[in-house]
Amino acid sequence: MAGPDDPGGARGAIDAPADALAVTGRIALGSGRVVEATPGPGGADVLRVIARDGQCVLTVSVTDQGPVLRFAAASIEIASIGALDLACRELRVRVDGDASLAVGGDLREHVEGEVARRAGGASSIAARSIAFEADPGGVVVRANDDVDLKGERVLLNSDDPPMPLTVEEYRARLAQRSAAALAPPGDDPPRGVSQP
Repeated sequence: MAGPDDPGGARGAIDAPADALAVTGRIALGSGRVVEATPGPGGADVLRVIARDGQCVLTVSVTDQGPVLRFAAASIEIASIGALDLACRELRVRVDGDASLAVGGDLREHVEGEVARRAGGASSIAARSIAFEADPGGVVVRANDDVDLKGERVLLNSDDPPMPLTVEEYRARLAQRSAAALAPPGDDPPRGVSQP
């Protein structure tokens, strides 16, 4: 059986010129556009909408595998006041120019397999906070140039409390640590100070 990408399949019926198909039905609309119904290869039914200038702007080919739609327009808009669900076996999106995605709420991604992203230019991430976690694997960072880390504190395997908010809190912590260092072995450390 011919597939959608075969010359004799549904895609071939879509790409065929108007004079190559026998028109079995023709409806002239009040706008000047014309709707044509033609038989396609493999028993497909092809509906074509012809614009006033003679260009085909919409083709619907109904095959045994399902309908195939093709639009020819400067822009296409899909609007829904509710949800818009897309379900398919494979999804391919190709953009020759720029692409943008604007989300008014939260964005969640769930991928069962692997994720690979590659940018030809620079890539940046900006957020209120960022967390990376690898479980049970590891994290590898490679750079051909320098690796620059900046922060109030760079903690490595540290469970220290957060930065003190005031000078008084900072001095109180120093005093507690000094008292803990001077305490005899076996004595309980001052409250709020962990035993080294």
